[in-house]
Amino acid sequence: TVWAVIPRPMAFFACFAYYVCSFVAWLFPIARWYVPFLYHDPEPAELADKSLPLIVFSHGLTGTGEEHTLLFTAWARRGYMVMSITHTDKSAGRVVMPDGSIEWYSKPSDTPYDKTLRPRQVAIRQQQIAAAREYALKAAAPASKSGGEAGDVDDIPASLRKMIDPTRVIAAGFSYGASSAALEVHLNPSNYCCCLVVDPWLRLVVRSIDYYHDFPEELHTPGTGLKIPSLFFLSQGFSKFEYMVRLTTQLKDNSVAGSEYHIIPDTLHNNFTDLPFLFPIQDLQDKEILGKGDPYVAFMEYLNLTVDFLCKHAPPPGFKAK
Repeated sequence: TVWAVIPRPMAFFACFAYYVCSFVAWLFPIARWYVPFLYHDPEPAELADKSLPLIVFSHGLTGTGEEHTLLFTAWARRGYMVMSITHTDKSAGRVVMPDGSIEWYSKPSDTPYDKTLRPRQVAIRQQQIAAAREYALKAAAPASKSGGEAGDVDDIPASLRKMIDPTRVIAAGFSYGASSAALEVHLNPSNYCCCLVVDPWLRLVVRSIDYYHDFPEELHTPGTGLKIPSLFFLSQGFSKFEYMVRLTTQLKDNSVAGSEYHIIPDTLHNNFTDLPFLFPIQDLQDKEILGKGDPYVAFMEYLNLTVDFLCKHAPPPGFKAK
């Protein structure tokens, strides 16, 4: 044991500094710092002669394309390229529109409730997933120098685009994004090699007007399943709703061989987002935003299951099956 003798004034100062630093660390945790976009199109020479699978990901209701960044980073470290969409169908929490304006989420009214709203939105989302895939795979185009329409610039570096394997594109999504991705795969199965369906939103529930409707309708006709291998997840929170389990397992059971279904224990819906890494876990659990289990353990189980599945159906460069 090593003892350090500190004069009383220094001990007082050290104690004061400790509590000041603790308060500042609590007020401004590193997890909340913003890191600007610094990519400048370096040539990834070590991968120039290889091709990468592409995951096209759709976010949930009131979410954005940034709310799963840690998951995307983990996938990228394992050899996957990720394209994340922020939808412009009025379902995102915040989105920059093509004309540069910012659109915020606005909750629709229940009185009267527009029963066509969500079906129209999910159709738009499906089309945007298809458009994102097409955009990622198109031949590199020169950037516009004469103004033109807003967004008329090819912002995918050529060094990245040329590494995408068009035969290994994965449709994926969370919640509203999961139903959107499943709908896109149902309509265009030949464009994808597999699908990730995470805690899907498959039923409209408006209790104030006693309205219950399974959607997207195309996924709920008898015998309908996905025609490519698909990985289905439910949080334990969603699994407590009989209709969520029934609709999800029905879709999985009607899908092709190789499809899987998992419930992640001790989780709620938001365990599948970055929230556990951004805010105090105990506070989120007390407010029932996160499940009572260790969110880091849940995240690793979720990550490992996705990677195991992807390695079976869209293996990254250099992967060797055990």
